[in-house]
Amino acid sequence: MLDVYQRQSAPEQAEIVAFWLEQQLLPPAEAQRRVDEVCFLVRAGSDALVGIGSLYPGELADNGQERRVLYYRSHLHPSARGHVRLAVGLLQAMRALLADPRLGRGGATAIAFETENPRLMSRAWRRLFTRQGWRRVGASACGRDLWISENIPGETPDRRPSSRMNHDC
Repeated sequence: MLDVYQRQSAPEQAEIVAFWLEQQLLPPAEAQRRVDEVCFLVRAGSDALVGIGSLYPGELADNGQERRVLYYRSHLHPSARGHVRLAVGLLQAMRALLADPRLGRGGATAIAFETENPRLMSRAWRRLFTRQGWRRVGASACGRDLWISENIPGETPDRRPSSRMNHDC
């Protein structure tokens, strides 16, 4: 796993965009817009790009008030999805990045993610996420599990999150 937050080379940026396009995840303009959100690259033994982890700031509805969070988003190539340690390692690396002074949290008090892969909503994955320090707070508007970690170094959360994320399904 390679930390590229705020230090992506031009070839890496092009590789990230190509990865998203090859996987048919994003249209070209959106892939280009999101490239600066990428924090980690996951490479196979052959040095091929097999995964991307990114963070972006957003809002979380919390009892009628908006709360600043950092949303975690990742994608692993189908060839890498069977490696549980890889997925968990990426989550842990993202949470650890929160202590890095390069990361401008902009008042965020938690990191949140939505399980877009239905396999990650199984009881086994829920237990694993819980053991890793994540707390399931319900389902998003799309019906997917919503997880949050309030373990941002040096901060104490002042309220509990709701089960709604404000972004498109």
